[in-house]
Amino acid sequence: IDKKKWITSEELMEMIAVAEVTPGPIAINIATYIGYKRGGVLGALMTTLGILIPPVICMFVLAMFLGALQQLDVVNYMLSGLKCAVLILLTGVSISLVKRTKIDWIGVVIISMVAIAEILLAIFGISISAIYFIIGGAALGLLIYGLIPKFKEKQK
Repeated sequence: IDKKKWITSEELMEMIAVAEVTPGPIAINIATYIGYKRGGVLGALMTTLGILIPPVICMFVLAMFLGALQQLDVVNYMLSGLKCAVLILLTGVSISLVKRTKIDWIGVVIISMVAIAEILLAIFGISISAIYFIIGGAALGLLIYGLIPKFKEKQK
């Protein structure tokens, strides 16, 4: 977004919303969309293969040694640290997306409510599909930005 300018921040936000509700991992869906936008069907095919092939090769190699590696404490320690690092990376991406989004104080409240709900559900071990958060955010946005202002206008 910043360096290559392949897509805008708004397009990325829209792609994330669409990718959340379409089958498959978000990264593949977004890569395919960007590939299509930049290079048509061939671009979509190449970006999809480019994002799929390296992890498939890595997983294949790891699977060959997984039985032996799982017995090593050092590997389990590394995986625990890796989970923490991934969490921090996802948090950084989330903060970056929030900074790029044009939001007012109501938007901050909606983001905070959804984040708190997600954290509480995770703490209590309740798993809810991301689609419900997306639908909930859309409903709150419609209510707060659309219906309430129109209702206030009619009362005047």
